[in-house]
Amino acid sequence: EEDGPFLVRAKFRKNQEDNTWTANKLVYKADDAAVEFYRTKAAQSRRRGRGHKRKIRPAK
Repeated sequence: EEDGPFLVRAKFRKNQEDNTWTANKLVYKADDAAVEFYRTKAAQSRRRGRGHKRKIRPAK
């Protein structure tokens, strides 16, 4: 017996106070629209992390 496709969403959150991490996982049955949405999204380029300003360094 086959259950069909499922999608998994994972979220990670860092607690600044005690420097620990929390993970939440959501598993749900995928319909055709959701599968197509995430297939398209996976093909796009990704930007990771936050933008950091460059440090101003004096010329040598």
